[in-house]
Amino acid sequence: MQLYYTLFSFIVDEPRMLPSAIAKKSQYSGRGRSPTTILRHISNMYEQNISQSPRLVLKPFDNCRTTAYLCKKENAKGIKSIFNELRSDKSITYIIMLSGNEFFITSREENIHFRSFDLEIVEKSLLYTPIYTIPKGWNVDMNKALETVVHHDFRKGTLPREIYGDLDWQEIDWNIFEVMRANLRTKLSIVRDRIQENYNTIKNHFFKKVLPSCTIAHYFFPKGYDYYQQLILKAHSSYEASITEALQRLPCTSYIFPLEHDFLIVLFHEKTDVTLDTIQKLEEIGIIDNYLLFNPLMHDAPG
Repeated sequence: MQLYYTLFSFIVDEPRMLPSAIAKKSQYSGRGRSPTTILRHISNMYEQNISQSPRLVLKPFDNCRTTAYLCKKENAKGIKSIFNELRSDKSITYIIMLSGNEFFITSREENIHFRSFDLEIVEKSLLYTPIYTIPKGWNVDMNKALETVVHHDFRKGTLPREIYGDLDWQEIDWNIFEVMRANLRTKLSIVRDRIQENYNTIKNHFFKKVLPSCTIAHYFFPKGYDYYQQLILKAHSSYEASITEALQRLPCTSYIFPLEHDFLIVLFHEKTDVTLDTIQKLEEIGIIDNYLLFNPLMHDAPG
């Protein structure tokens, strides 16, 4: 596992680092330790869902913003079919089906007719640049790590909520983004074959226009993504930045979505009671308030 964490750390530092460069940097060379072996280890790490390919997430711009919706269906009738309809809608960028007939949905469209999906909008908010925490280590007990979160040196400070002017992308930039968004490590030669553009033109647009307009989502789950339970915390806090720092104590990634007046955390854990105890203690010491808890059932990133 230490090898996987080391490989993950190299990719965090330089997401498109080649296996040969990783082998050289880590001094992982010699017989049976070639760049091909490094590539195999990275592939195994992804196949086991210990990590996932780094993803491109578009930052919010004046002319291209992402809106987050919390929606509710009156009853559970046909709810799986509604999820399938939503995931086939290309205007939707992310969707989580929650217990209680609710959905958390993000879209770059400001006005989606959710009534056609038999959904009512409970809350609507601009979504700012999400954060994906990088674990400081992997060989820590999840429950003990959660307990240490409470003892973090919390300081007041909210997460940045910046809008980055106008997005000046051409069609080629959008095409590059669509091919590479799910895997930042995609070879530019593959992008060239997919969008039928000159290689050097693609390279220039990618590094000068596409990449600077995005944040990068990295993921690490030492026991595998499917091993962990998930809980969604939607809370108001004057300590958002410190909470985000504290979550780096956990051995796996957390997702943080800053909204206009509060923020939402997708928290991976092993025991519900320990996790709820941690949240309650954070409330008791005044770190979070006005929070809601959700149980995620299914998710997808269709658009």
